[in-house]
Amino acid sequence: MGIYLKEKNIRNSLMLDLETIGTVPGSVITSIGAAFFDPHENYEVDFPDDLELFYRNININSCFNAGLKADGETILWWMQQGQEAVDALTTPKPIALKTAVTEFKRFYWDQKEKLGRETNIYVWAHGATFDQPMWATACNAVGQREPWLFFNCRDTRTIFDLAFGEEKPSFEGLGTKHNAVHDALSQIVWVQEAYAKLGISPEC
Repeated sequence: MGIYLKEKNIRNSLMLDLETIGTVPGSVITSIGAAFFDPHENYEVDFPDDLELFYRNININSCFNAGLKADGETILWWMQQGQEAVDALTTPKPIALKTAVTEFKRFYWDQKEKLGRETNIYVWAHGATFDQPMWATACNAVGQREPWLFFNCRDTRTIFDLAFGEEKPSFEGLGTKHNAVHDALSQIVWVQEAYAKLGISPEC
């Protein structure tokens, strides 16, 4: 018997992925990637043409000016990553943190308006202690608030552990590792595979 959820056939889940220079809230954010999705769909073969995507690189100096900090060990870690991942931090051209926060909020609320204000938006990320609190802290640093409600946050690590245990999902991943939008899309497919494996089905 499957597990049944209230929402079905709507993209009211949002996968969030950040690239940062640090591992705690208050760290510099270099890029943000996000996409709305339905965990009951299957994008492994092909992503829908109408998938709502968000991808911005963020100017590091604007993060410093907002009071965010960089971690030396993370800088060294970035120096060891592939050139494609490093190049992705400057293409597209970085924008100010406050601009990225404002544009992401608009991206979030445009989808919520489309679905209906009463519809919950579930914000997923790979680790409950990383992306969501990191972005919330960055929002606060520029005088804004994160757009989601705290109780609608979801954690991929938990569902991956339940579905796959020590195994890995079958999907290999998309594009460049540590590219925020590529990582977000890969995590979406893994969540969809986990839902299918666990028998999580929309309400009939």
